[in-house]
Amino acid sequence: MNTPREANLEDRLADFEERFAKLEYAVERLAFTVERRHAAAGPGTERRERRGGAATALETDDAASRATPAGDTVKPRPTPDRPKLRLGAASLAERGSEYWLSRIGIGLVLFGVAFLFKYAVDQGWLVPGLRVTLGMALGITLYVLSLRLRSARQTFRGLMAGGAIATFYITGFAATELYGLFPYAVGFAFMAGVTALALATALRQEEPLLSNIGTLGGLGTPFLLDADAGSAVGFATYISAVLIGATAVHYLRGWHAVLRIGLIGGWSALALGLSLAGSNPATADRWAFQIAGLVAWLSLWLGPVARELRQPLPGTTPASPMPSKLYHTRDAYVLAVLTPLLALWYSSAIWDIGNATWGWIALAGAATSAAAGLAIRATGRLHLGFSHFAAAIVLITIALGLLLEEEWLLVAWAAEAAVLHYIAHRTRSPATRVTGQFLFVIALLWLASRLVELDVARPFFTTTALTDLIVIGMMLAATKALPTAKARWTYLLVVHAALLGFLWRELSGVPNGNGYVTISWGVYAIALVVYGLVRGSGPMRGAGVATLMLVVGKLFLVDLARVEPIVRILLFLGFGVVFLALSYFFRSLWQRGVGVDDEDGDSSLRGRNP
Repeated sequence: MNTPREANLEDRLADFEERFAKLEYAVERLAFTVERRHAAAGPGTERRERRGGAATALETDDAASRATPAGDTVKPRPTPDRPKLRLGAASLAERGSEYWLSRIGIGLVLFGVAFLFKYAVDQGWLVPGLRVTLGMALGITLYVLSLRLRSARQTFRGLMAGGAIATFYITGFAATELYGLFPYAVGFAFMAGVTALALATALRQEEPLLSNIGTLGGLGTPFLLDADAGSAVGFATYISAVLIGATAVHYLRGWHAVLRIGLIGGWSALALGLSLAGSNPATADRWAFQIAGLVAWLSLWLGPVARELRQPLPGTTPASPMPSKLYHTRDAYVLAVLTPLLALWYSSAIWDIGNATWGWIALAGAATSAAAGLAIRATGRLHLGFSHFAAAIVLITIALGLLLEEEWLLVAWAAEAAVLHYIAHRTRSPATRVTGQFLFVIALLWLASRLVELDVARPFFTTTALTDLIVIGMMLAATKALPTAKARWTYLLVVHAALLGFLWRELSGVPNGNGYVTISWGVYAIALVVYGLVRGSGPMRGAGVATLMLVVGKLFLVDLARVEPIVRILLFLGFGVVFLALSYFFRSLWQRGVGVDDEDGDSSLRGRNP
């Protein structure tokens, strides 16, 4: 058994090891930064840093570089890893015996106490007041034990504190709801105080489990107690306070679980509270729920973003050693997109003000997200800034769906997709390009559903025809902003198919429409073949020839049975002459394409001398 002196030495040794790890990390970061500065200066050069007019020469040919043999290269030092935590950073398989024994032990003790409590109640030994008193005594005992334990017993201390908080919640619920010993106001205040105690203890003892228990218990308190006893204003105020506390804990400690519990539990609690308020709550209650929604949006958005902004940029050295639990996370990136959407959805459930008004509100939210993205990009955090731009894009898309009718909405989505492609081309942002491609997929699926409607009274001179042509033109324009030839030809193939479908829909409904469709397809295919031959574009030439083969198939499979005899004769004779003429001029047209650079820089697609 360790003596008090030995235990004190163990604590001091553990503290020394952690401080040494932080110091080692800071030194490694400093060495890494200095070597990068030397590498950027280049061999044999000097860089001068001026501070207040004084110049200091940083020689690159220092003792280390002079000692390097000629012809050898100095490998850059890898970025040092952050010091790992002594506890909590290992996987479950690597946990020690203390970890598992402590959790199994506290679980068995709690079960035993619960069974003993139930047995005593069944025997009539415990009156309600005594039961509540014993619950409070157990909670206080566990909490005091957690305070008395040394920091070296972090895991055991956290379990004691978590058990105490859980006991306080159960005791408050039983005293208020089961036994009626506390009025609603007293029970609610008691459980709110337990929530505050849990969050404060979590910060003091560096224990994430306590923050999770406190956030869950705090958000569930209004529903554990009599929901009809409280007011909408009090409910909204309380949920807002819990969310602010949870995001403050995440800001200070960076614990992911407490933020995610606040995100899911907070919005769920607000939605459930709104549903319990009835279908037509009073105006004051609506405003209370609305303000709570705004607080949830701002706290769950600004908290993670502010925490991310306090982290050092990659490749830089912090002014002071970072605490071991401060890491870059993706919470801010996800919540930048998710929280405004949740806020818009929640607010639309409160107010029935029409789609147009909500469309303008969504546009205002998009402007806010875009402005925040610009400000964040100015700090050098490009990915975090883009997350806000992505939120703005999604909100603009929703706003267009709420503000515009069917035709204009399709045009707006296609135009937005084209603009995103050009933005991606300028910023080299794959995520922006993927967003534009996703919008184009939606627009094309919608366009395909419109092209199968073959009952057209007036071809080409309708709003539907004009809308579909604009959408096809938007996709054609977007091909200029694509990074690879494969992507461009994929887009062009889709545009090609859409044009064929467009011509079929517009012409098939008129008298002898199948004949007009065949003629239009043939003229279009011939234009593609001639353009491909003259420009030396193999894919364009191949698309034209494939379309001509499609025309031939349509002549035999469709036109042979559905068009009038005279039209059928003219079609077969006409296309026969056209094919003969193309075959005659094919060689000379191909020669004109020799020496013309293919649009994609692929010489294998150019025409060749016979």
